[in-house]
Amino acid sequence: MFGLIPWRRERAEVLPEEQTFGLLRREMGDMFDRLMGRWPLIPDWVVPPKVTGLSVEETEKEMLVHAELPGIEAKEIEVSVTGNVLTIKAAHEVATKKGEKEEKELFRVQRSLTLPPEVDAEKIEAAYRNGVLELRLPKLPEAVGRRIEVRT
Repeated sequence: MFGLIPWRRERAEVLPEEQTFGLLRREMGDMFDRLMGRWPLIPDWVVPPKVTGLSVEETEKEMLVHAELPGIEAKEIEVSVTGNVLTIKAAHEVATKKGEKEEKELFRVQRSLTLPPEVDAEKIEAAYRNGVLELRLPKLPEAVGRRIEVRT
């Protein structure tokens, strides 16, 4: 009679307690991820966009900021400092053809950085070459420090 049943009763393998709960935890985690993919539910406008094409380097005397702005002319870029926040804005008109009409769309980019207290905001310099904006942010003289010679 047992030969007619498509499955056979086999003795269940007993797993150690840590494997059992680890397996349960993993299964529950997978189920939760499938049901609640983006929990807590945060609107897209709250999550800041990932900044691409922006790099910051620090040397002994200054900080260098490189922002990639391809296709934008120097006169379309605005760099400002308000308090300790450095803001880079760029606006560029792009002509698009929809059907038989040619329309112009405004392409905008804005990036903001919080400046550390050792940066001298009055002496920031900006240069734009080959689609890359380079900002030089010199440090205050007291922040640069000085080297002390060690005598033997």
